[in-house]
Amino acid sequence: MASLSPIRCVRAEDELAYVAGLVASDGHLTKSGYGVDIATSDEKFARKIHDILSIVSFKVPKISKKRTVYVVTVYDRELFKLLTEKFRIPRGKKSDILEPPTISEEKEIVGYIRGFFDGDSSVHRRRMRTKYVPRIRAMSQSKKILEWIKECLLKLGIRTGSIFIDKPHGFISKKYGVTKVCYRLELYGTAVKKFDEKIGYAHPEKIKKMNELLLLLN
Repeated sequence: MASLSPIRCVRAEDELAYVAGLVASDGHLTKSGYGVDIATSDEKFARKIHDILSIVSFKVPKISKKRTVYVVTVYDRELFKLLTEKFRIPRGKKSDILEPPTISEEKEIVGYIRGFFDGDSSVHRRRMRTKYVPRIRAMSQSKKILEWIKECLLKLGIRTGSIFIDKPHGFISKKYGVTKVCYRLELYGTAVKKFDEKIGYAHPEKIKKMNELLLLLN
């Protein structure tokens, strides 16, 4: 019987890497000043992000609501410097120019991937042949970051599918003669269980969905 995903608290040693993964996927570094923004539509998750930022930053983060989205913001020069230098997250728009972070410790890699998947992946089921299997799908405009994640997952014993252009959302922008492409990376079946065991989610709603999907492996 497949075990259910625990309610995870991000470990102290990987909290910064976790925040970096969140910023890389669903966050933003301001072009001026030292602002760090992370957006989510889930209020519980916004409060969790607030609590984590309160640990990794010497400044006090704030939560604001813009229509249906909660934005957690902190202004911290030292945190900003770590995110731009160690984790190679650029200021401003970053989606298609995002580079892999300069980290090698397994605990930091796990934290970064957990943060990235909390921000920019979906958990659902897919019918394959005669049965449904769990599937995790991560998307990014940066093929480089997905290639790095794929390589890291393989080292952790987690196999993934090939990286491919996401359809029907693959070609998301054709401004000024430049086409921007969105890429997809997927995990299926027992690879989803291994992902849960070795990395897992911290997002409350994704933990709930994961618990439901793991029952498909019984």
